Amino acid sequence: MTTLYLVRHGQTDWNLNGLYQGHSDIPLNETGKQQAMEAVQSQNGITYEAIYASDLTRAQQTASYFAEKAGLPIKTDARLREVFMGKWEGMSFDDIRATYPELVVKRMEKPTRFAPPDGENILDLAKRIILVTDDICTAYPDGKVLIVTHGLSMGTLYCLANDIDLDKSFEYLPGNAEIREVKWTAGKVTLPRD
Repeated sequence: MTTLYLVRHGQTDWNLNGLYQGHSDIPLNETGKQQAMEAVQSQNGITYEAIYASDLTRAQQTASYFAEKAGLPIKTDARLREVFMGKWEGMSFDDIRATYPELVVKRMEKPTRFAPPDGENILDLAKRIILVTDDICTAYPDGKVLIVTHGLSMGTLYCLANDIDLDKSFEYLPGNAEIREVKWTAGKVTLPRD
């Protein structure tokens, strides 16, 4: 069983302004950099075998603070990206509600199955999160690994690791630079059946 330390990236200007980021490559702002430094300090005494991050800039920047302290390279993997928000990227929730009111209702009814126009749903996200997490845990079956990822990616991974209904993933969204510990055994987690 692998111990995973999941970290959400620090704040970006889009976070600050309430805009959906998804796969948009937005860097950390100054607050986000400070949050990342503080997150590293909170992990004093923990030794990781590896550090993984999404390939998006905000995750890599956050991971760089941990990597510098640990003296480890960052292994990037695009499968750790945030859910792809399609046409909703760069929009605020108020803008989305005004432009796509019927889709907002559908998303609230069944978030696992709902995808924004041209985007992914939580099941799409969960499929790639399971694959990448299994790969990481196969490489480090009894180790401690730090993974820097994104809000819904982390909420979904947390739900999968703790056998929580994926429709509740939004209830487990972490704050910027928040860290959560989970245990994962490669090959043990599967997608729920309908």
